[in-house]
This record gives sequence, structure tokens and C-alpha cells, in this order.
Amino acid sequence: MALAEITKYADFPYFSTNISAFDAIVPQQAKANDSRICLPISDAAAQMPIYAIYLRSETARVQPVISQLKAVWPD
Repeated sequence: MALAEITKYADFPYFSTNISAFDAIVPQQAKANDSRICLPISDAAAQMPIYAIYLRSETARVQPVISQLKAVWPD
């Protein structure tokens, strides 16, 4: 919370990835009338595997989220 308040009044860059679109705050920052610049993380070395761990009984709830994430992630 304090960091969010500080960033309102500072010219710090902020970083985003292809997953940032799923964060409700990031699109608001992009539309905000401030002087910060979004710097996408695009370095080929800045990658890591992501695993989804869930109960089989929760597959129906989790699968739509996993599908959305897979749609924006490069192969």
C-alpha cells in the first residue's frame, strides 16, 4: 500500500509481462495520467516454467484460468 502511494508521485518505471493483463491494477496504471513508463520484460533469459497444482475435484474451476494463461503465454 505504501509503495503504491509512493509510485503515484514518483517517476519510477514499472515492469510488465504478458501475464500483467490479468492483474486488475496494471491496466489502471496504464490509463493513469502520470509520467511513468511501462517497460515490458522481454529478455529471452527472463523466462521460467509455470506449474498449476490443484485438486482433481477442482478441475472445472481451475481449467478456464489455465486456458486463459496458456493463450497469452508463448510456446
